[in-house]
Amino acid sequence: RVWDNRTKLVNELHTTLTSSIARGENPTKTIDKLADKMDNSLFNAGRVVMTEGAFFASTAKQDCFADLDVDWYEYVATLDLKTSQICRDLDGKIFERKDYIVGTTAPPLHPFCRSTTAPYFADTQDAVRVARNAEGEVYEVPANMSYHEWEQSFIELQPREDLTIS
Repeated sequence: RVWDNRTKLVNELHTTLTSSIARGENPTKTIDKLADKMDNSLFNAGRVVMTEGAFFASTAKQDCFADLDVDWYEYVATLDLKTSQICRDLDGKIFERKDYIVGTTAPPLHPFCRSTTAPYFADTQDAVRVARNAEGEVYEVPANMSYHEWEQSFIELQPREDLTIS
């Protein structure tokens, strides 16, 4: 039903999301407003707000990369068990800035996408990134470790009964 009136959805999303971002509001407040105005569930409103928010952030990052003369960027997926297959497969891939296409080579690639991009510099040494274990605890891994390498090193070696996937 959230899509029944696309014109209303686009107008409400534009107004609500733009004003919420400008005021620095918590996304939960934006989701509540959109769900109420569109007479829809919090889940559906949340999916739209979070995905469109990721779209705006990714588009802004593309502009930032251009302003900073970043020539190459890296696709960075979240290292946890909730990451989608498409984001797992793109994690660690390096792209030329001219190939930055939101929805294809830059997030969001699907609803609720939590991936991002980062400038890529070949000479970066000793960099780290964070991962989350099954309990949600954060720990560091080498920045050049891809999702599949992380999965093989930190997940597949663990006994299956220790994993809880939500």
